[in-house]
Amino acid sequence: MSRRLAIGGACGIAWGIVATAVFLAMFRSLIPTPSETGFPLGFALVALYLPFVVALGLEVLVGRSAQALVEVVGVTVASGAGLRAILSAAIPWARALARNTAPPR
Repeated sequence: MSRRLAIGGACGIAWGIVATAVFLAMFRSLIPTPSETGFPLGFALVALYLPFVVALGLEVLVGRSAQALVEVVGVTVASGAGLRAILSAAIPWARALARNTAPPR
């Protein structure tokens, strides 16, 4: 389980870096925002920059705004790692739960 969490955290760091890049590209109008695209692409864009949104939410929840982009990027990478570690732990838990509650054959 710890190996799965470590791999999930490492993938989450990459997810946080991609989230920052996608958000900055949308901010600079290099790529369209989810509201400007259709369903499949808009959903993919939201999934890609989800760690950035979580990071901004954490900044607001703590009660301080980010003073620099570097701080937001740091929190985004950390939230990406945390989200991916949570997903890595939830997948086997859901599989075990489904196995234990499956109807008998």
